[in-house]
Amino acid sequence: MKRIDSVNARPDENGLGKAGFNDNADLPGQDATYVTPSWFNTVQEELCNLLELNGIVLDPTSKRQLYDLLTTQTDLEALATEIENSFIRKNQIVDNLTTNDPAKPVSAKQAKLLQDNKLDKDDVLQFMPIAYPKSTPPSGYLAMMGQAISQVTYPKLYALYGANLPDMRAYTIRGLDNGRGIDTDRTILSEQGDAIRNIEGILDALGPKTAQMVLQPSGAFKSLGTASGNAGGVAATMVKTGFDASLVVPTASENRVKNIAFLYIVKAG
Repeated sequence: MKRIDSVNARPDENGLGKAGFNDNADLPGQDATYVTPSWFNTVQEELCNLLELNGIVLDPTSKRQLYDLLTTQTDLEALATEIENSFIRKNQIVDNLTTNDPAKPVSAKQAKLLQDNKLDKDDVLQFMPIAYPKSTPPSGYLAMMGQAISQVTYPKLYALYGANLPDMRAYTIRGLDNGRGIDTDRTILSEQGDAIRNIEGILDALGPKTAQMVLQPSGAFKSLGTASGNAGGVAATMVKTGFDASLVVPTASENRVKNIAFLYIVKAG
């Protein structure tokens, strides 16, 4: 192989000592670089030898003999491997957040969604109470047991809850009334004890003065027996009737809803 060496080839066109082609427009009266038969013959034989020395007979009707020689099956497989390793197929892109496969790239759509909805490191949502299904809080979290918290150690918690965390043991969270008129006179983070609506009733008994009064209690009412006495100088019998809600509904030492016990924790910070 040789570089062009005609009389008006441009010296150092392709680097020091590397003559090349040029239109020589900057040289008055100089033609563009000539292409000589000698140079063409050199190029031709270089290309033909590439085929013939590999046992390939020149085919004047083909325009892809060099391509077929240079792109062997091994080359194609290597190219396919490179493409597989270096490029992502469309069907490999994850457009949801249902996989934890580390080899699956996330789509720009989902990445933007995560970015738009991420919690800032100072976002107060990070310091909301969390219902945790273990009896001991994980590292970096505190059980909410009414304990005092240091403003220096936990500045974000202190800014939200004050000097003490709420004691959430055996308690549930209730939405602040905030002017609705159902649970009035409440302030944020105030504690409220248990209570029930007032139960009222009247028990009337009527019977002849000379006979024993007969009552038949039912439901939450129960008989507590009778007692003899004197009413206005006349012998009388008093019937005792009691009220016991446990006769008709489940009862306990507190009012409560059906529930499942969780440990309320909060992120330390």
